[in-house]
Amino acid sequence: MYNINHTPMKKLLFITVLLLACMFACKKETTTPPATWEKTFTPYLENNNQRDTVYDDENITFSTDQTPSDRYIWSWGDGSKNDTTQTIYAIHQFRRIGLNIITLRVERGNTYGENTDSVWVIHHAIPPCGFRIDSNDSLYVSNTAHFVANIATPDCQSTCDFAYLWDFGDGKTGTGYHTTHTYDFTGTYTVKVNITRCGSTDTIAQKTVVVGGSTEKVFYQCQCATDSGTNAFVDTIEVQNLPNNPIKVDDRVLQRLSGSNRYYGEFNCNPSGCDTYMLDVFENQDSVQYRYKTLFSFYGINCSGKRL
Repeated sequence: MYNINHTPMKKLLFITVLLLACMFACKKETTTPPATWEKTFTPYLENNNQRDTVYDDENITFSTDQTPSDRYIWSWGDGSKNDTTQTIYAIHQFRRIGLNIITLRVERGNTYGENTDSVWVIHHAIPPCGFRIDSNDSLYVSNTAHFVANIATPDCQSTCDFAYLWDFGDGKTGTGYHTTHTYDFTGTYTVKVNITRCGSTDTIAQKTVVVGGSTEKVFYQCQCATDSGTNAFVDTIEVQNLPNNPIKVDDRVLQRLSGSNRYYGEFNCNPSGCDTYMLDVFENQDSVQYRYKTLFSFYGINCSGKRL
């Protein structure tokens, strides 16, 4: 018996036989070819919003009636997809403006169907608006109160008009961005205003007001004179206290300034200016000092007095 390691020809013959055996064995091993997808149907595809133009900040729903199926693949045309094995509908918020082609692929076994739709996506250039209600915090029964709905967000824009519906908390309503109301009974009321634009609800603002009755009047007798110190006279004023900030002086409501004992009011306003009234209250309301000036007087009137 020859030693194969020492016989070059036999060594070469042995290696050749091994290679042929390997090639024959590998040829015997066959791989199953991948399944061939076949397009056999066109699935139903519906834009449930029923609009060809949509906004980039709203949710759009598409659906199909192809059920049951193995898989639903929604391609939105903006680089995003929804891949599901259960849902025959999908909700999407588009990532970019312009024309977007929506493609639905429905798979069943080795068969599939595709359908497409398109929408124009535009930027919703009307951001949400925040509002506040400006009014007196404290009111009198039977007095006319002013309410104003002011925009509280500086970036608010609109391409259409606003509409305002007020609820004064006592069963009565009003309209307009500036409205007035008179309460018949004392109490605490929540005032609300519903602001709409372009036919859809935008925001609701609200605040609480306290309505007080006609409290007992406090009378003061005051010495008054002009700024130059001339034309001295005696003036008697009557003051009513409100529950919170304002007070009422001779039927004029004055607003308290920055938590101090000073109250200020403007009256009879026109493009040239307003009549002004400023009053300071001292010593637990035992004494007052006030100044008023009208548009038609050159001098202001300064007064101070004691409670009667």
